[in-house]
Order: sequence, then C-alpha cells, then structure tokens
Amino acid sequence: MTKIDIKFAELKSPLFFAGTNWGLKLDPGKSSKHSVMILVYDRQEKELIISIGEKLCIIPSSNVNSMEIGKPEMSVPQYTHPIVAGRLQTAQVESPMSHVHAGEGHGKTGIGGKVK
Repeated sequence: MTKIDIKFAELKSPLFFAGTNWGLKLDPGKSSKHSVMILVYDRQEKELIISIGEKLCIIPSSNVNSMEIGKPEMSVPQYTHPIVAGRLQTAQVESPMSHVHAGEGHGKTGIGGKVK
C-alpha cells in the first residue's frame, strides 16, 4: 500500500500547474469536465502526485499542509437555477415591434390622445 487516493489536499503555497492557478486547496471533486484532477499520495517517496490529463505534477510532502484519504465525490454540475428548472422558457415578446403594434390601439395608451 504505497499509493493512496486523496480526495482533498491543502498546500502551504499556491499551486500553478497546467496553465491554471489552483490556489492552496485542491479538491478533485470540484474539477470541471475539461480539467479532471487526480490526487495520489506516494507513501514510499513521500510525494503528492497530481495529474490533469497527460500532465503530472509532483509536490513534496513538506509542502502539503493536510490531506484527506478517499476517492473524490464528483459533484454534478447544475446548469439551471432550481426555481426555474421545471418552467417552460418563453420570451415575453417575439420581436421588438410586437408590443408596439399588438392589440387594440396598436400601442397607443390613450394618454394625451383623444378621449371617447
């Protein structure tokens, strides 16, 4: 048992890796579909190994503040607001002119015009 899956790690200094600033707290469960992060701790070498796609990063244990053992729980991304998730999405008007020319009076309010 030399390699352990890690579901959360906190570093002592910020990590810049694979063109992104990851900061101090590494949470693979919050990774996006474009950059899936995998954390593995090697007990024999005393290194935290981070992989994103084909890229690898090795962090010595002296730069790791804390780690949580386990498989990361991948969160499902939320694409819509929960209040409007079941609503039918429609526009208020079909075109910019539809309100002006719609209905009786064709957009005239009667204010300042002829009174019947």
